Amino acid sequence: MTSVLNVISNNRVLLLAVLLTLFAAIPRLYHLGDLGFYMDEETTAFASRSLAETGTPQMPSGMPYYRSLPHTWLNAISAKRFGLNAEFSYRLPSALFGIFTIPLLFLLARPYVGTSVAFLAALLLAFSEWHIITSRQARMYVPLLFFYIAFAFSILKWSKNDTFILLTISAALFIATVSFHRLGIFAVFIPLVTLFVKGFSTTPQYKLILFSIISGLTAYYYGQFVNSPYQTWKDAHSSMPAADVLYRLESASFLWSNALFIVQGMSGFVLSIWLGVKLKFQDFDNAREFRILSRYSLAVLFGCLAATGQLHGAFLAILLLLLLYPGSLTDFLKQAWKPVIAITALAIIASLLTIMNSGLIEGAKSLLTFPYPNWVELNKLSPGITLLFVFSMLYLATTKNDADNRGVLNILIIALIPLIVVGVFKKWAAARYLLEAYPFILILSAWALLLISKVLLQLFSIRNSSVAIGMTYLVSLSGILGGHGLLQTFKASTVQYGGRLNEAALIFPFYPDHKTPGEYVAAHRKSNDIVIAEDVLTQNWYAGKIDYWLRQYDTDTGSIFMYKGKDGELHDIYINSIVATPGILRSISSDKSQRVWLITSGETFYKRDLYLIDEQLQWLEEIESSHSPVFTGKDNITQVYCLHCDPAD
Repeated sequence: MTSVLNVISNNRVLLLAVLLTLFAAIPRLYHLGDLGFYMDEETTAFASRSLAETGTPQMPSGMPYYRSLPHTWLNAISAKRFGLNAEFSYRLPSALFGIFTIPLLFLLARPYVGTSVAFLAALLLAFSEWHIITSRQARMYVPLLFFYIAFAFSILKWSKNDTFILLTISAALFIATVSFHRLGIFAVFIPLVTLFVKGFSTTPQYKLILFSIISGLTAYYYGQFVNSPYQTWKDAHSSMPAADVLYRLESASFLWSNALFIVQGMSGFVLSIWLGVKLKFQDFDNAREFRILSRYSLAVLFGCLAATGQLHGAFLAILLLLLLYPGSLTDFLKQAWKPVIAITALAIIASLLTIMNSGLIEGAKSLLTFPYPNWVELNKLSPGITLLFVFSMLYLATTKNDADNRGVLNILIIALIPLIVVGVFKKWAAARYLLEAYPFILILSAWALLLISKVLLQLFSIRNSSVAIGMTYLVSLSGILGGHGLLQTFKASTVQYGGRLNEAALIFPFYPDHKTPGEYVAAHRKSNDIVIAEDVLTQNWYAGKIDYWLRQYDTDTGSIFMYKGKDGELHDIYINSIVATPGILRSISSDKSQRVWLITSGETFYKRDLYLIDEQLQWLEEIESSHSPVFTGKDNITQVYCLHCDPAD
């Protein structure tokens, strides 16, 4: 018995990692292939099946598909082994990455936050509704997250131990990260994070800055390679040239032509330089020059944004400035209270002017919309985690930067990168854009939860740290934080068609059923029948060739995946289906000589006005009011209609 206890004691970390792996495996593998594809799973599956069958990753239209090539390759291997048409085949690689992300987070975070916090963070991720849902999808987001976490911690390690092997590992992990998804671009900023915290990095700053520059260029040119088929395909098959820009970034618009706005900005700039000078602190550590530049840059951002009424942006700038400053908030204000008060006064004036011009509600909104407040999206996923994260952020920003907190400070700034960058370039972003921040947010939340537990127990004169740790485990498993816990885990892993989960995590209000309606059409269609579908990609997988895509076509986002063919019609770039314009729909309705199958979509049901133009929506509603569905999916929403059909058929 003693020898067994000794083995357990000596291998405690390994045993905890194994335990986490088991916790993670069950909900991510349970009945993994039972439900049909939804969202964009079939997009990945098409390219993977093509690679398995022909050796080339391409879409049914023939367009090469270079997105997430490593994931496509892994899916192709799985499909050859478990079946080319089995959903399980294409979901297995993502599920396995999701499982091993949990012990990875624990093992890599442990040197920076300790065993208790690292284990709690990994436990939260293991029982995260969002991570379980995403791990069970045939998409590349979870593999991306695996390599992003590994890269982030490898950079933290390299920044403190300048060896060629750590540099090589970091470079390889960066390449892996960006090759899975373009969101891997956030990794470019992580080497700079290590220079930001005074006393953390010992690797020469020029190496870390050069790494960021080279990795940024690598990501850019790899992105050009990935995107190249979209333009070349359109050029070869379209009657007009493809757009030069495939993805448009939505940035906040400022009224630079407004004279008052310019005066406000210049006033803030002058005061911010004063703030930067007043905040001078003794710094002889590595990367001193980088921190000086950062101090003045953040001061300028704070001053200009505050003076022009961009209060959320100003808050983020002063937050980063406080994290950079090695002293406490009291020390900060002692040094720079005069410029801080002056800038605050400008912010109050700008806020009042904005509210006077735009009204109370709209004015207040405009003060907080740049960068887009992604706290809103985080709160939808888990209110408790969001509160703990904000608490940890404010606590670290207002306390002294000591050696014990430097690892946590780096993790905090890494967590903020996607939140800020996405907020700058997108007016609104789906939760998946924040996925890379989430593990680091969980580390901060676990750290804050343990800190709060210890303080609460001390109020009752309980100083046993084991009791505090036990409390945090109970809280994390109970589900009271929202989005994490045993109940959420059970629901996420056992959801059925029509089942409701957190919409921010699932993307849709319920799990849609595309499979059974598509299979019904495949079984009953004749060779010359016309098929129209709202979800053209998924139904092409289940129902076979889709002739017409019922989708709006007058937005920039839609135009990325459409081209005007040489036949004069708009086509989908992946499937080559024709976009069902109002004229086409009228023609189909009036021609009663041909059977027409219409497959609706549970994904678009509650937001049809976003997915369809008015004429398409009117046509669809007329069909639904004048025809009875011949088949209803198991979600009780997706339906199949047969136009011009003989009842005897």
